[in-house]
Amino acid sequence: MALARFLCNFPFPSIFTLMSSAIFRLLILSVLLSSLSRELFGQQAQAAFHCSEADQMKIMELLAEAQDWQESSAGEQLLAFGKTFLGTPYVAKTLELPGPEQLVLHLSGLDCTTFLENVLALTMTARTGKTSFADYLEALQTVRYRDGQLEGYASRLHYFTDWIDSHVASGLLEEHTLQLGGEYRRQDFFFMSSHPEFYPQLRDPQALEAIRQQEKRLSQSRYPLLPKHKVAQAAASIQSGDLIAIHSQVKGIAITHVGFASWQEGTLHLLHAGTERMQVEISPQPLVDYLAAQSRVLGIRVMRLR
Repeated sequence: MALARFLCNFPFPSIFTLMSSAIFRLLILSVLLSSLSRELFGQQAQAAFHCSEADQMKIMELLAEAQDWQESSAGEQLLAFGKTFLGTPYVAKTLELPGPEQLVLHLSGLDCTTFLENVLALTMTARTGKTSFADYLEALQTVRYRDGQLEGYASRLHYFTDWIDSHVASGLLEEHTLQLGGEYRRQDFFFMSSHPEFYPQLRDPQALEAIRQQEKRLSQSRYPLLPKHKVAQAAASIQSGDLIAIHSQVKGIAITHVGFASWQEGTLHLLHAGTERMQVEISPQPLVDYLAAQSRVLGIRVMRLR
């Protein structure tokens, strides 16, 4: 896999497996990262992925902390990781770097999709008992790209409808929208190819044509949707940590916002990177009220990590 060139698999001393102290592990990891960063992340690796040393360290710290969460459910782990980002500024377009497509890790600013993807990748890594940065990057690439393969701009799962269907088909997620009372609806996809000025990479005719073909394929199917007037009735069956995808009336795009379900004192809320306060937060209002306040929202899709 292309991810193999991202990192060397450094043979950490076996003492790590004998120590239960997360603090001790973090101390050793800090020393290793600071002294070996340039060696491990050489020029070839830098051409494949993009992140700061601070972000590398944060991922390692979070994975070390997660060793104490092994008995938690997937939903509990998703929320635990998600809450570590509370207050992180909302920043859009952090993946849109010039040049060839790279696997981008940018934790100092997140939008709704990069927040969800990073939290999901952390949880996937932790649930396998792995703690290396290379394992995390592999999970992030699996989440962000079609079939886990980074093969240019068009291999990224840009439309979240495509993102959902790809991960349901792979077995990573299971969809609960229909069981909650959802119904099928058809959706046309054309936003990206109709607005290439918003996407610098679409100046490349081949990338633009690849996106057009994806839109054509997506437009031929029907997709489940739980209308927002049914969310209140279905809420009791939505679990903390479920992925919530919000479907709007914006033409040609379908899903415009995503986050995680979070039960707070008996009421269902949304943990997300929101534009209302421009930060990662748990919505002050219940999810039902959050949806009702947005006239262009049609409903939601609900997925669960297997």
